[in-house]
Amino acid sequence: MKLYIPFSYLLLTRIKTKHERISWFIIYPAFLIIATLLFNGDLLNFMLTFCMTMSLYEIGYLDNDFRTVKKEKNPTVRADEQRSWIEHNLQYLIGIRLLIALLVVFYIIPSIDFIQKSIFIFLLCLLAFGFYFHNTLRSRWNVLTYFIVVLCRYLIPVVVAVKSEFYGYLIPFIIIAFPLVRTIEHACKEKYELRRIKLLVRNPDNFRVKWYAGITLLLLIFIVFYENEIVFRLVLLSVYFLLYRMMTFYFARSKNILRNKHSSYKWDENEK
Repeated sequence: MKLYIPFSYLLLTRIKTKHERISWFIIYPAFLIIATLLFNGDLLNFMLTFCMTMSLYEIGYLDNDFRTVKKEKNPTVRADEQRSWIEHNLQYLIGIRLLIALLVVFYIIPSIDFIQKSIFIFLLCLLAFGFYFHNTLRSRWNVLTYFIVVLCRYLIPVVVAVKSEFYGYLIPFIIIAFPLVRTIEHACKEKYELRRIKLLVRNPDNFRVKWYAGITLLLLIFIVFYENEIVFRLVLLSVYFLLYRMMTFYFARSKNILRNKHSSYKWDENEK
């Protein structure tokens, strides 16, 4: 019964360990909450839309785990112990999440301006489009569909919570701060055979530190010349990510372990 609750399927199949859950919280909800506060956003709208976004995301996970895997040669089978029950109640698990999403949409729409509404609806459609093709295609196109679904996951809650006057700064920053860098890492999976990208990344922990250090440096240079208060807020967000990535890099090195042991990546060959 607990799988009817939003986030339950995510916790069961995607972020199962304590380390994974802490990391997920830091790089996703905590980051977006800080962004919402720095840009004077509506926290209630954020929390509601965040729950809605994850409900839709879980539908994508369920679709992948119970439809897509049937067409794969070597599928990743998740939720082994509860798989039979989930498959029997799949339509209800999806239905309750759709209902939650619809209720949030009907509540949110009257409280946001025209630009927010337009981008919000566009992103919802883009998320549905992205997840359908991400779970249907099995090719290098999945790098693009992965970028689309991660981009929507990060932007939807912020677009609803933060006024549209900040979009020109905040939206490009968020895209660069996580969806783009995460997609570059995703493209390193062995199945895509994108060797040049793997050579660019080589060590994911080191790559992330360099990425956020570069973003922070560019923003600081911009502030020196233009003294823009909005950009200063972006610096704070960039430093937040930089400090976290430096910490994970330190722990990975001090314990002499790799950040990602998943067989899809095989970082060992690229860290020498």
